[in-house]
Amino acid sequence: MSKCLKFSLMILGSVLLGNAASAAEPAAAATKCENFADIKSKSRQEFDSTVLLQVSGMLENQGPTSFDVAYEAPKSACEVESFDNAGSQVSIVRSPWKKGDATLLYRIVVKSPAEQREFLVVYDGIVSNVAKEDCFHVSEKRNGMVSWYAVFKDQPTYAAVKALVVGILTDDAKPLLAVKWSADSKDLQQVVYDHSRLK
Repeated sequence: MSKCLKFSLMILGSVLLGNAASAAEPAAAATKCENFADIKSKSRQEFDSTVLLQVSGMLENQGPTSFDVAYEAPKSACEVESFDNAGSQVSIVRSPWKKGDATLLYRIVVKSPAEQREFLVVYDGIVSNVAKEDCFHVSEKRNGMVSWYAVFKDQPTYAAVKALVVGILTDDAKPLLAVKWSADSKDLQQVVYDHSRLK
């Protein structure tokens, strides 16, 4: 990564931290969505590595003590659906999309006897401005590692989000990029980088 890009990400990251909440904050219980209708969208995915490197760069600038995907806390949310998937209870909660530095579109909580997992679909306005197209990334923090499974350049449909999450749970959908801090918390390390899909 060039020094120029690193400096730009430091500035953008500080703006994001000043205006966004943390994914680690607990979510209030959501009511069921009434008369939910899915949007019409092609749900096109983006495989330009620059986009995810910018996203992970901003996460790095937050430091090891704030190692969570940050976003603006939504003012409202409702549960689109809850269902069982191979013994795990899945709840998909949607918030109205609005443009901003980082805004939450979907929060998916998966509870199983062994663990609880959480996936976030976040609109990244900062990266969108740099890329000159909308950017929605799908992430998970698990076992001290943050993974990104997809980047959509259209607002994704509910059907596309649900299919992706089910694919992750069945181990059919793999991360595009995953990072974690080194043992001494000095460097953010790439654990996964999918060379076959990222360009």
